[in-house]
Amino acid sequence: MLERFINIFEGSNDFYGQAKRIDNRLSVKVEVEAWTKKEPVSKQLWKNHLEGVGPQLGIAPLRKDGTCKWGAIDIDKNNYDYKELLNKIREKNLPLIMFRSKSGRAHVYMFMKDFYSAEEVKLVMNKFAAKLGIADILDRVYPMQTSLADKKDGSWLNMPYFNHEIGSTYAYTDEFEDATIEQFFELYDKYAQTDLADYLKEEIETPKNIFDEEIINLMDFNCDQRNDVHFFYTLPFSKNKALIETTWLSDLEDQSLMDYDLQLENYIKNNLGIKNYKINFTEKGAIPLFN
Repeated sequence: MLERFINIFEGSNDFYGQAKRIDNRLSVKVEVEAWTKKEPVSKQLWKNHLEGVGPQLGIAPLRKDGTCKWGAIDIDKNNYDYKELLNKIREKNLPLIMFRSKSGRAHVYMFMKDFYSAEEVKLVMNKFAAKLGIADILDRVYPMQTSLADKKDGSWLNMPYFNHEIGSTYAYTDEFEDATIEQFFELYDKYAQTDLADYLKEEIETPKNIFDEEIINLMDFNCDQRNDVHFFYTLPFSKNKALIETTWLSDLEDQSLMDYDLQLENYIKNNLGIKNYKINFTEKGAIPLFN
């Protein structure tokens, strides 16, 4: 059990977070004292966490090579119907597992079976938040960073199943019931991903016939250049479906250019004049052009 739990939630091994609850009868919200330790993550720390010995263990998903094994949406909203959120997740067939957080709200995880691009994991998690209608109420999305170039340590999240036999930070089954750690492993086997390609494509569909499928706009430079070369493609498939693509000729590591969702939203609404549309799928890629 211990080895499998570590394998599922492993992330940065260079540091870890710890947190303990502070009893305060005057506070409505759960108060927690948290700190970071610059030490390797030992197996004993994981064991203590599952057994409820000492403080909770916090792990940062991002590794130095820009990869991670999991992403999470942290929702910290009172008076919210979390059962209905789980129903939405299952209705939309999203590969997510919802956990009860220490404050009684929710952490919604996506797991990869191996280390995967943190940039793509974060992009997919943000898209899932939008699909579920929680983008405006979430607290944060993990991994919070996709590169450690400007930050020595990534942001960490408290691990679930503290004191796993009687603790309160458990996963929910598909029926919104408390899942034992063994039941969580079954959920992991059911929903863990090996590839995110199907979630990284973007095609829009409009309720009215807007596009001319015989006209293709290959390079529209009427957009923000940000001191690089930037243009959009519009490739209609029918009168109400088209592929809209934002393209940059730039340094692949330039994080300032990676707000792709916002770029596409602004272009569709402001340049194409389309206010009412839905996204059918998205994709992302990078092609090296220069040595």
